[in-house]
Amino acid sequence: MLALGNTLLRDDGVGQAIAERIADDVARLGGRAELLDGGTQGMALLGRLEGRAAVLMLDAVARGAPPGSVHLLDGRELLDSPRPRGTT
Repeated sequence: MLALGNTLLRDDGVGQAIAERIADDVARLGGRAELLDGGTQGMALLGRLEGRAAVLMLDAVARGAPPGSVHLLDGRELLDSPRPRGTT
């Protein structure tokens, strides 16, 4: 699991907030899952993700839904969606 975002920008830090809440649960999985705080590192994270069977990203997205909504996006949706200004 990869937590993304900037905690200085309030709601953009939702990935880290979720990571903090689930950290104990992830630790109990005994190495079957890893929780990584990616912050705003962007492309610098690629080496740390190489070889993973799957990556679950925890991040804020602007999709016109009410605050707190959860969206499940597959890789194709992420590749096809326009990149907002300031994303890496």
